[in-house]
Parts: sequence; structure tokens; C-alpha cells
Amino acid sequence: MKISNSIGKLYLLLTLSIFSCSKDEAPKNSAPLMADQTFQALENIDAQTVIGTVTATDPDKDTLEFTLTSDPDGLFEITTDGELSLLSSAMLDYETATSHTVTASVSDGDASDTATITITILDLNENQAPVISGQTFTVAENISDTFVIGTVAASDPDNDDLSFSLTNNPGDLFEITAAGELSLAQGQQLDYDTANSLNITVEVTDGTAIADAIINILVTNVAKGFVTVWETSGPNQVISIPTNPNVTGYDYDVDWGDGNTNADLTGSTSHTYEGAGTYTVTITGNFPALYINQNADSRFSLKSVEEWGDQVWQSMERAFAGCSLFTINASDNPDLSEVTNMDRMFYLNQMMDHNVSDWDVSNVTSMNQLFDGALLFNQDIGSWDVGQVTSMIRMFNQARAFDQDLNDWDVSQVEKMTGMFLNARAFNGDISDWNVSKVWSMFEMFKDAHNFNQALTDWDVSQVTEMQNMFHNAEVFDQPIGSWNVSKVGSMSSMFQGAISFNQNIDSWNVSNVTRMPRMFQNAYAFNQPLNNWNVSQVVDMAYMFHNAKAFNQNLNSWDTGKVVSTLGMFNNATAFNGNISSWNMGNVINTAYMFSQAKAFNQDLGNWNVSNVTNMTSMFQSASAFDQDLSGWNTTKVIHCSHFATDSAMDTSDLPSLGCFDNTP
Repeated sequence: MKISNSIGKLYLLLTLSIFSCSKDEAPKNSAPLMADQTFQALENIDAQTVIGTVTATDPDKDTLEFTLTSDPDGLFEITTDGELSLLSSAMLDYETATSHTVTASVSDGDASDTATITITILDLNENQAPVISGQTFTVAENISDTFVIGTVAASDPDNDDLSFSLTNNPGDLFEITAAGELSLAQGQQLDYDTANSLNITVEVTDGTAIADAIINILVTNVAKGFVTVWETSGPNQVISIPTNPNVTGYDYDVDWGDGNTNADLTGSTSHTYEGAGTYTVTITGNFPALYINQNADSRFSLKSVEEWGDQVWQSMERAFAGCSLFTINASDNPDLSEVTNMDRMFYLNQMMDHNVSDWDVSNVTSMNQLFDGALLFNQDIGSWDVGQVTSMIRMFNQARAFDQDLNDWDVSQVEKMTGMFLNARAFNGDISDWNVSKVWSMFEMFKDAHNFNQALTDWDVSQVTEMQNMFHNAEVFDQPIGSWNVSKVGSMSSMFQGAISFNQNIDSWNVSNVTRMPRMFQNAYAFNQPLNNWNVSQVVDMAYMFHNAKAFNQNLNSWDTGKVVSTLGMFNNATAFNGNISSWNMGNVINTAYMFSQAKAFNQDLGNWNVSNVTNMTSMFQSASAFDQDLSGWNTTKVIHCSHFATDSAMDTSDLPSLGCFDNTP
């Protein structure tokens, strides 16, 4: 600095040194230093695991902060302190990449440095689950339980050994080996008609991990034959397979079960077996009907039906008739959809008691003698659809064990029930709701049905014309049937014969069309109901009508007997009877033999009877111990048989007729 003074001309030179204390004048900053680094990480670490801490140095000892500036795989993150770890959504996989590279940056706030960080992935010996997918196998329905349906396929990424098992196996139908071979379980069978597609679940494991898949088994249909078993008792025995002469369309093959076969048969056939034995005979093709019909070469040799097969049957008429030792072992049902006739199908099949409850009989129109003589049969057939059946003649005749509830049957189309439960000695099923409005024949319907005693009060029998023997020997039957409309009935012969319990009021019945009443109440021990209102004007036969009806004692004097031709044994042994019948018109009667024999209480005045046409008075009053009426005025000129007329009665000889046969009567 110069200082001058204009007065003195004095000059002073000063040199000044000035120091600044501001920051701009501080020492220069040094950048941090970071070298490339390598870390190792197991491939299965999670996001919380620190892979490593990235390090750096700073000459000035400044505080450092770390960031990632490059992460090509998007897997990592770093804290400001340099701790390197996985992102929360990331996973490592040695098999995908054995190492990853990122770029880290470090800063002291003013200066920075970068470095390459390498993360080396360490492989783990990790287990991976087996791989299995859904599979489909197709098999025929007739495979055996030893047949291998197929081998289930699976793989393992680690090439581990695999083991298979079933976890969902409906009905325990299948089994699988550890190696994956799938087959039917022992004793099991497939059936196309029951299920043509089945699903099971197969599980596979490598010992640690498991996987499963749904396996589908498609079942294909196999034509099934009609399989029967026959038995021969000696060499060169012939068996016959008869065909129904009323059915056409036969074209079938037979495997005789002894190594012999016949093909393209169109009618009945037979076969000779070399020796005694049991043989399984299989019929395939179109075989619409078997017709044993008591064939001598077949009826005792046919033992059983083992399988009905696929055959659509056309008729079952007399199919197994007379096969007394025959039974059914088949688990399938016959296709009866086109069958209309089942007459005598099981006639005299004494051993048959197979469950036929599921049979479709909806198109059958005739069941005559279907179970006639099937002594052991007692299966529930209450669900059968019999709505098309018109005839049930002797359907259960001699089916002595049968006793099932048939009340739900629709019998509205049935016209003939002749002998339906004849000799069905155990039967006492409820049939009270049956619609029998079209039935015209009930002849022998409950004859010898010893156990039957069900309500029939509401039955509409208005179309019935035949009731003869209807309750004959129905020993316990005693139901109120007085309201029945029997106006079309023409015959009541033996209707209550042997119905020893029956004692119901039937006085209101309209019997005006009945022509035959022989044995109607014979042996009806309990019956003693009024019948005086009956119009019997058309009846021609009253033979043995009250024979042995020991309780009966009613007034019948109003009866119009003008058309009666026979009173043979009418009150024979009717020990209580003493009804007034003095006004009967006997003008057409020709036979009065045994009429009052052993009628020990009878003693009515018959002096006015017109017996002018009677030819037989044998034992008419024999043992009628109370009878002592005067019959001397009878016109007996036509009588040719009068032996024992009054033997052991109370009559005097003076009371006896004197004409005809009686001229020589002692």
C-alpha cells in the first residue's frame, strides 16, 4: 500500500498479508474407495437373511451410505449401511443361475464410488415333488382281476424312485402295485351297464414329497351270452335246448362247455355228452326264447341260470317248466322289455326262490301259472308293474311258501284270476286295494289258501261270472263281503265249501243269475246266516249245498226252487237244520237221495211237496232221527231207487210213500 502526502512529498510503502477464515479456504475432500466384492448365498435363503455387508473406505473418515445402482435380475436390495439381502418377493435358484452381479454405490455425501458386487449361489441338494397328470385307460367289462389295466405314469425331477397308491377308490374296486400297475381288486368285476366310466385318485411319492392325479377307466361293453349249468348222470346222455314254436328269429351259437360248439342254429338243438359231469353251456347270438316245457331231455338236467346276458327276450312261456331242481344264480336281470307271455315260466320249479323283485315285467300281458308249483318261492315282488296283465290264472297255485304284500299291484286290466292263489297255503298278503273291476273269473281263486283272511270288502266284483270254489277250504277266511255285487255270477258251486270259519251276512246278495249252487256251504261248519232273501229262481243244482254245515239253521221257505233238478245230499248231516221249506216247488227235481240223511234236528212238514219227477230217493231221511212227518201222499211213481229211505228215522211205515219203488219197501 502506498501512502502519499502532497505537502511533504513523503511516501510510505506498506505490505499487508490478509488471511481468510471461511470454508472456502478449508482442505480439499477425498472420495470414498470401494473395491469389487464377492459374496456367497445358499439358494434357499429368505428375504430376511443378510447375504453380506458391502464395505468401503473413506480417507476423510466420513460417514458412508450405500445404494444399488444396477440390479439386472431385480433380486436384491441394500441398506444404507451396506447389508445386502434378497427382495421380499425374490427367490434364488441354483438351477436357474449360479451367480448374479449388481453394482453398488457408496457416497460420503460429496463424493462417491461404485463397485461390482458378485453373489455366488450355492446349490442345495433339495427334493422336488414327483410329477403326475390325469390319465385314461380303456378296458373291456369282462376282464379278470388278474388283468393289468395299465401302468400309471409319473416322473421325478430328481430321478428318485417312486411308489404308487390309491387314495380314492369307490367300492374298493381297484388295486395298484407300488410300481403303478393298475388292476381290479381280487374278486371284483366290471359291468358296463352299471358304470361305463370310473374315476379313481392315484397318489405317487418319492419318499418325501407326494403328488396325485385322477385316473379315468373307460369300460367297454362286451356281448354277454345266456349262461346255464347242466348236469349229466352218465355216458352218452343227451340234453336238449328247445325253442319256442311260436317265436321266430332264432340265429344263435352254442358252446356246450365240453370243447364242442355249434353255430348259426335257427331252431331246437341237442347235444350228447361223453360222460357224467357238470357243464356250463353258453348261448350267444339271437336266442329270443327258451322252451323247456317239461322236455324229458332237459327238465332234470338243467340246474341253473348263471347269467341272463344281453339277449332281448321275446317270450318266457314255459321257459323252465318242469325243471324241478332248477334255480337262478345270475346277478344280472333278464331283458324282458319285449316279453308279453310268462305263462308257466317257473312251473314246477320246486327249488326256485331267486330275487326277481327288480325284473321289468311292464309289457307282460299273461302270467298264467307263472309260479305254479314253485314250492319254495317267497320273494318280494310287490313292486312289479303288472299294469298290462290281463290273465293271472293259477299264478301262485301250489306256491306254498309265498306270502308277500301285493297291495300296490295295478290289476285294473286283469280279467281272469281263476285259481290265482289256489293251494297258496301260506299266503295272507294284503290285497284289499286291488281294482278287480274287469275280472270275470274268480273260480278257485282262494281255494286251499288255508291262511288267507284279508279284507275284500271294497272289491268291485260286478263283472264276475264265475265264483265256484272261490273260498273252498279257505279255512280261516271270515271277512264281510255282504256288499258285493254278484249279480252277474252264474255259478257258486262249492264257493264256501270247507270255509270252516266263514259266518258273514250275505243275505243281500243278488243271486238271480246263479244256476249252480252244489256244495256251496258244504263243511262250512260256522255258517249260520239268513239267506231267505235270495232269489234262487234260476238255480238248477243244489246238490250237497249245506252238507255238513253243522251250524246252519235258517228259514228258506221263500226260495223259488222251480228249476232245481237235484237236491242230492242238500242237508246231509246238517245237524242243526230245521228250517221251514214246506212250500218249495220240487216239480222238476229228479234226485233227492241223501237229502236229509243225518239231519238229526229236521222235522218240517213236507207233505205238500210235488216229487212226481223224482227217480232217486235213496237214504233221503236215513238217520234223520227227529223226522216223523207223513209223506204217504207223495206221488212217487217215477222213483226207482229208494233203499234206506227212512232207515233210523222217526217215521212210521204208515207215513211212507206207497207208489213206485215203495211198493216193495218193508
